[in-house]
Amino acid sequence: MAENHSAWRKYIIGELSWKRLIRSVIIIYLIFLCIGLFAPNFFIFPVKPSRYELPRPHHSLIKSTNGDDICIYYRAPASDDQPVILWSHGNAEDLSFMPDLLVDYQLRGFGVASYDYPGYGQSTGAPTEESCFAAIEAAYQFLTKEQNISADRIVIIGRSVGGGPSSWLASQHECRGLILISSFTSAFKVATRWPIFPGDKFRNDVHLKSVSCPLLLIHGTDDKTIASWHSGKLFSQYQHAKSLLLIDGANHDDLFLQAGIQLVNQICAFSENPAEYCAKQKSPSEVAAKVD
Repeated sequence: MAENHSAWRKYIIGELSWKRLIRSVIIIYLIFLCIGLFAPNFFIFPVKPSRYELPRPHHSLIKSTNGDDICIYYRAPASDDQPVILWSHGNAEDLSFMPDLLVDYQLRGFGVASYDYPGYGQSTGAPTEESCFAAIEAAYQFLTKEQNISADRIVIIGRSVGGGPSSWLASQHECRGLILISSFTSAFKVATRWPIFPGDKFRNDVHLKSVSCPLLLIHGTDDKTIASWHSGKLFSQYQHAKSLLLIDGANHDDLFLQAGIQLVNQICAFSENPAEYCAKQKSPSEVAAKVD
């Protein structure tokens, strides 16, 4: 019986050898290569059914240059000198989350805006790197042209995958400041630090080379989805005013639960005066590992 089991195992698995091991590694690499080349959006954007319907207060549809209808949520600032936040959410969210998430900033007089990526919520189209760039561009044009918000009042904020469109927008337009929350150096490097797959998406590390506004990076030290070294790497590479805020013990999805209103306070302080905020925190060693 044992001999028969061994024979079947040898037939199915084969003899263990260096040749077989190398062949297996090559096959695995080719599988991931095909995914990276032909189906990256399936993994980057796990689209779910919309959690809300239109009409909805403070929501409207705007048109992107790709021809997609983009749903945007907007609340005007309390006065003409207040900052306006443009928030790009994570890939597991849609605008149904945003009114509650942004209410603390709105209560402080900030203007707040967020939008859904193509294929998310009530936005049409399909989410790709290009279509997401077109969507955030449409949101920016909505603020600057339709709402007459000057560029120096707009604080661009991206959480998780939302950091990709946000860093790209900051590389294309002037803004008051840029905040990346739990984001990455690039999408493919979430899986591996080594650039072994072509066609990488959402290259925050590349976009930031064309950005000069103050930058705030926020990350949980126990993030199991996107490790905190991503923000550390972006911080070390950025050549302009910058600050790195690490939230002790926070994971990817509980960052705001762990830090609470203190994190909102930090974001507001940066948004009110980005350059002054960064001047007080010049290096990672000077940034507390926990929001006090």
